[in-house]
Order: sequence, then C-alpha cells, then structure tokens
Amino acid sequence: MSLPLFSINEVYAALKRCKPRKASGPDGVPAKIINACAYELVEPLQQIFNRCLQAGYIPTSWKHAELIPVPKKPQPSCLNDYRPIALTPIIMKCFEHVIKRRLTDMLKLDEYQYAYKKGRSTKDACLAMDYIVRKHLEKPNSYARVLFIDFSSAFNTILPSILEKKLCELGVDKFLISLIMSFLSNRKQHVRVGDHKSDILDSNTGCPQGCVLSPLLFSIYTDAMRSRNSNIQIFKYADDTAIVGLMNHLEPDNFYFDAVSECVSWCEMNNLILNTSKTKEMVFDFSRSQNVTSSVFINGAEIEKVFDFKYLGTFFSEDLRWHSNSDSLYKKIKSRFYAFSKFKSFNPSEDQCFKFIQSLVLPILLYNSEMFFNSCTEGEISMLLKPFERNAFNCDIRSLIDDRIFSTAVKFYTDSEHVLNHCYQSSRKYFTSAKCRTTRFLNSFIPYSIRLLNERAFSPL
Repeated sequence: MSLPLFSINEVYAALKRCKPRKASGPDGVPAKIINACAYELVEPLQQIFNRCLQAGYIPTSWKHAELIPVPKKPQPSCLNDYRPIALTPIIMKCFEHVIKRRLTDMLKLDEYQYAYKKGRSTKDACLAMDYIVRKHLEKPNSYARVLFIDFSSAFNTILPSILEKKLCELGVDKFLISLIMSFLSNRKQHVRVGDHKSDILDSNTGCPQGCVLSPLLFSIYTDAMRSRNSNIQIFKYADDTAIVGLMNHLEPDNFYFDAVSECVSWCEMNNLILNTSKTKEMVFDFSRSQNVTSSVFINGAEIEKVFDFKYLGTFFSEDLRWHSNSDSLYKKIKSRFYAFSKFKSFNPSEDQCFKFIQSLVLPILLYNSEMFFNSCTEGEISMLLKPFERNAFNCDIRSLIDDRIFSTAVKFYTDSEHVLNHCYQSSRKYFTSAKCRTTRFLNSFIPYSIRLLNERAFSPL
C-alpha cells in the first residue's frame, strides 16, 4: 500500500509559509518570489514533490547547503565558538515543511518530548518540570536533582542508518523513510565567509543546522531515551534535555545515578556526544539537616553544580525563586525601551508608540510569565513593571497575565493527553487543588490557576 500523495493544500500552505526576508540558498532564488508566486508554482511543485516521494529521491541540487559560521558569543576564540548554519534552497525548505507535517501527523512521540507537537511549546515543558519539582518538595525529607544535558553538535552526529531503524520501529511508511534517507545522504556543502567560499565537500552524516527537518529528526532519534523509573523524568525539547530525579533523604539515591549512567550509555550507542563542560546540575533541597554532597561524573569528568541555569529561555534557581530570571528580563526590557526612546525622536503617534511597546517590549515580559510572575516578590514585580509605567503604557499587565494563566489552564484541562491534565481534578462545580504546605507551591502555576478557574466560575462539567 502506497503512501497518500501530497495534496495541493499541503504544498500551497508550505509555499505561503516562506518569509519574504528569509535568506536565499546557493541557488539564489529568493523566498519573496516563492511566496508571491505560490498560486502559480503550487501545481508543478506538487507534481515534483510527489514524484520525489514515489521515487524516494531528492534532487542533489536541492540538498546543496551553504554553511555560514555564526558566532555563539561576542568574541569567538576558536572554531567551536561558531555555529554552522546551513542555507539551503527555499524550494527544499518548502518540501521539508510538507514532509514535517506528514511526519508529525503520523507519529506519537514520548509525552515528555515537547518539540513539534500540536499545542505544545517550551512553556509546557517549563511548567511541567517546575510543577513536578515543587510538588515533590512538599513531601518531608525530599529533594530533587536536575541534570541539564548539553550535546556536542547534536544534529551533526545523527547516523542515518540508526535513524532509519527508529523510523521503521515507529511505523513510518517506507516511501517516506526512503525520502528522508535521501535527504540525509550525499549532501554537498561549502562554507562561505564574506565573499570567500571553500571547496565543495560531500557529507553523509548528520542533519544540517538551519534545516526545517533537523529538530524533528533529532526528536525521533532520541525518542527511545525514556525513563523506566517513576521517580525519574526526562524532559526534552528537541536537543534541550533535562533529567529530573525526585529523591528522599531517607532512601538511597542510586536510581538517579543509574538513570544518568543509562543515559550516557544510550548516547554512546547512538553516536551522541555529551559536552561535559556545558552539562550542569542543579540541586533543590530545602531540608535543614541534610546536604547533598555527591557529584555526578560523566566520562570521568565531574559535572558542575550551579545555583541557576537558563533552560528554554527561563532562568531556574535552586531556591525556586525568580530573582535571576527577573534581573535578566529587566535588562532586556531596559534595552528595548532604549530603542523605544530613539523611536520617539521621530515623533510617532500615541497609537504607534503603543504598538511598538506591545509588539517589541511586552512579549519579553510575557514569555513564560504564567510560571514565574505570581511567584515573584513585590520588589521584583515592581522592578519589571516600572519601565512600562514610566513610559505611560496604559495596559493592566497583571490582568493580562491572569488571562494568559486562565487560558493555559483551560487548555491543560481540556487536553486529556497533556502531562498536567491530571492536576485539574473537579467536583460538580469546582476544581480541587492539592494541599499546599509551602508558599512556594501555593503561588506556583497549578494552584494559582485552579483558584483562578474557580474565581471565574469556569465549569468543569
């Protein structure tokens, strides 16, 4: 039985996704032309895409990548300080979007993998991890350890032969598997720095960074890296991985170290290299008499324990407070308001000023605000809101965040497959919340959102 062919609507949607300002690939065809001529191009491209699907082959010219070294930090000192971003033809990116949509519709990945899932985002991963840790710490003598894993050149280390086996195990159609294998093999690439270009080389391993399919293929590649212990959870968002261990001082913690060892062994078997210098561990422990002194070792290297860590764009701290995150947000907000002060020199209207702040400044504060805002101190909230008040931004930000919390809670309650769905238990008219022994749990997202649902009389029935 053959795989259903790509439809006109699938191809047209992919063509219209092209951002006009997207950089063109080695072929020089700009995204602006593809987007503007989508109606005229959709039928011939649909036929070409379906021919590729049936043949399990992608034209070599579509796979040609131009690698642009982008610095990871302001003053790079070695080659590892650059990230090789691949510019491929815009037509190939459109084809990748079509393939990606077909894959995501047919696959059911690990529930703790939040990338490339409908209705899932980095916010879901952060909220789930924050809730699991805070809920566990409500128990006497409890503590938690989180290992934030960093992969070295994650996408570039994927072996097509291993990925092919994983795709077969997940039940992906053989025609689509052949297409993906063709996408990963016999890739031609060269490096461009300014006006200088290197020689063209062939590559048969890895997924180039910058390709549409790369994060999804890596998610499939690591799908089998799951926890077999109820006290261990592995949170994943593409290559951003965190191992959460829920521990108790009165019980041995061997299962946590066993889980880390299993993860390291699994990575070695699947050609994934762990960067021990960037892998960090955080310990959440509020007990007075107990101190966690044992360290995690990976390949003989001791993993550094840190006080705070930026995971998926949000700073987590071992005291479960948000001062590091608030300081980081405040600096970003001040930087944007500096740009706003320059913008005001052009004498914009009040409406234009409002739209500038609403579109370029407010999203910085609102990102993951459901998780941290109500747990911040009054001093931190005042610090974050002061720049908006100083610039006469007439909007009730607190109410706006409450609305976001409410809508997120409704989404979790109505999505039976969400990891946090079980938190919203209900009686006939009200939602019931777990008992909160500490203020840090009481003010966190789940208890606060349940109180908000009850206040706004959202019916669970």
